[in-house]
Amino acid sequence: MDAPIIGTLKTAIGAGTTGSDIERRLAALESAFRVAADGYVTIACKQLYIKAASVISIDSGSSMAFKGALSVSLQSAGNLTLKGTTINVESSSQLKLKGSSTVDIEAPGAVSLKGATVRLNLGGKPMARVDDPVVNGVIKGGNPSVFA
Repeated sequence: MDAPIIGTLKTAIGAGTTGSDIERRLAALESAFRVAADGYVTIACKQLYIKAASVISIDSGSSMAFKGALSVSLQSAGNLTLKGTTINVESSSQLKLKGSSTVDIEAPGAVSLKGATVRLNLGGKPMARVDDPVVNGVIKGGNPSVFA
C-alpha cells in the first residue's frame, strides 16, 4: 500500500501522465523542498500559500522571525492578540494606532507619553499644570509642549 504522500503525489500528478512528465514534476518538487541532514528544511518557491480548514499552528523552541521585503500584514476577522514579556512596536517614520470605536491604554503602573509636542484631541491650547495661574478661564502658565 502506498504511503499517504505517495497517493497524494499520484493524485496531484494525474493518471495517464508519462514518465518524463512525472520526472519533471518530481524534479520541480525536489528543487522547491530541501531537507538537510542537520534537520533544516527549506522551501524555495515563487509564492507559498498555506490553507487549513481549521487551525494552523506554528511552534518554535526558540525564536521566530517574519520578514517581508515590502510589507507584512496580519489580519483576523476576530481577535488578534500579541502577548509577551515585553512588546516593542517601532516605526522608522510614522506610527498610527487606530480603533474604529475605542482605544484603551491601561497599566497598573505609570503610563508615559513622550514627544516634542503631545496633543490630546488635536488641541491647540497649553494644558494647565497644578498651581498654574488661571485668569478668567485662560491659563496663564501651562505646559508649552502639552496641548488639549
